Amino acid sequence: MNKEIAKKLIKILLWFIAVFVVLTMVGAIIVYSQRDKVKQLIISEINKELLTEIKVQSIGIEFFKTFPYASFYLNNVLAYEPKEFQNINQTKADTLFFFNKLHLSFNVLDILENNYRIKSISAKNGCFNMNIDSLGRENYIFWKSSQTNKDSKFSFSLNRIKFTNIRYTYNNKFTKQLYSIMLNSANAKGDFNEKEHKVSINTKGIIEKIILDNLVLSTNTDIKASIEYLGNTSTKDIIIRSGDLLLNDLLFSVDGKLNYKEENNIDLIIKSKEIKIEELIKLLPESYASNIKNYKSNGFIDFDFRMNGELSHKSIPNINSNFSIKNGNLSNKKLNLILSNINLKGSFSNGKERKSQTSYIRLDNFSTNWNNGKISGYAKIEDFSSLKIDAKIKANIGLEKIKDLLNQKDIKELNGNLDLDLELKGDLKSFEDISKKGVEKIYMKGRAKVSKANYLDNRIPQSIRNINSEFIFNNQSIIINNLKAKLGNSNLELKAEIIDILPYIFNKKDRFSLKGNLDMDKFIFKDWEKKNKKDERKEEKKEEFSFPVFINLDLNTRIKRIEIENFNINNFSSRIIYTSNSL
Repeated sequence: MNKEIAKKLIKILLWFIAVFVVLTMVGAIIVYSQRDKVKQLIISEINKELLTEIKVQSIGIEFFKTFPYASFYLNNVLAYEPKEFQNINQTKADTLFFFNKLHLSFNVLDILENNYRIKSISAKNGCFNMNIDSLGRENYIFWKSSQTNKDSKFSFSLNRIKFTNIRYTYNNKFTKQLYSIMLNSANAKGDFNEKEHKVSINTKGIIEKIILDNLVLSTNTDIKASIEYLGNTSTKDIIIRSGDLLLNDLLFSVDGKLNYKEENNIDLIIKSKEIKIEELIKLLPESYASNIKNYKSNGFIDFDFRMNGELSHKSIPNINSNFSIKNGNLSNKKLNLILSNINLKGSFSNGKERKSQTSYIRLDNFSTNWNNGKISGYAKIEDFSSLKIDAKIKANIGLEKIKDLLNQKDIKELNGNLDLDLELKGDLKSFEDISKKGVEKIYMKGRAKVSKANYLDNRIPQSIRNINSEFIFNNQSIIINNLKAKLGNSNLELKAEIIDILPYIFNKKDRFSLKGNLDMDKFIFKDWEKKNKKDERKEEKKEEFSFPVFINLDLNTRIKRIEIENFNINNFSSRIIYTSNSL
């Protein structure tokens, strides 16, 4: 390159720089000379456009920070709910939104034309609370209809929207939905005003809470999303071209579309393959996850979620999800619990009517090995307003594993074998008031067989050995069919009915009842005496007769021989009633 060409290029470059500097200075002069006029215009237009009370601490205008655009900045912007939404007894309106900083960017030439086309919106440090009351009224319609604002000097020609540290809540009391999300950052870029436009969205934040009716789906979950969609303002379609969703480092793909021509109709699909079970557990709400914090797991779960149908403030779409586990494992060293080779298929749906009463979670054909035993069956929980259960369980397991799972300090020994075939139906919420209602809404059917079992409990002075029996589950009771065992030094046979066993198991009652017929070959009183501390007045041990305190008895009893110190009774027959520690 010769010197003449170099000089010309330098001269052209200097001209460009000079023109740029001049235009920048002219733009700055226009902005700052007209700033008072612009501020007054903003206040005037806000009052014309909005239906609700809004407060702004101060308004300013910037140029150099947002170059090549000028920007209104509003400090501490506070808007209240529209008056139409407020309750009669409400003394003060609730906050609709608050932003510590709100920027609206526009072209400098718009000042000369006195017509402002907002190119970008940026909000920082605040909240946006969208509420729908039980009547279906929305609190977030805070602007006037377009027909009444034809003379507005503001219009939107957006190509960027940015939120930083904004807490978004959506509380719909009509459809019983609650979403609370902290958006640490959210950016949307694209020409939103073109007939066909491409928009990219990137967000990062925390899902603080998601509740659908009585079901808590998520709390304190990290979220990242990257979505690109195509929009068409003519057909009113939004089509997702690509989408990734990251929940606590678990990656999901996002696909679907939205049509907003008349009603908002959505068809959204979220999928993931081979998620680690232990990672999925981390997504559970803390109240659930704390119950299984001592469990270790491995294996993978496949998951898909679909939402389709009308999406509005008075209706929610159909929600369906399928999941499956193959060859999973779950263990708890504290309880000596090992579940291996877990296989199941499950599904979740909000049902035909898309509400809590028709929602359900279903586990189909699940099976697992429990140490040397096996469990299989199915389960369905439906109607989230009352949590109804329908389950069937088959099991062949060692009773010593149940002892570990019960974690009851008073039970010192429990072993033997259990064969179980049980159906359970009812309203799980009745457990909340089970001390009053008993188990009138819980129904059990099926059979169980116990063989070669042994039981030792601190609350009874004698062990029960070599238990063999069949049990029949008959709605709210368990029928003992010809139980044979050795109680201390005595052989016994028992045919009876166990009553109130579920309230006892769920700690709603401190004892259960046993009613039936008992045959024993002998009963030796000294085997049932417990040793107390020495009597302070008499330096001798005091002996008392002791029955267990966790059971009521009503038994037609036949005992061939009773031994009381030096006194014996043969062929004893009587109805024995033991209740509230009284015989």
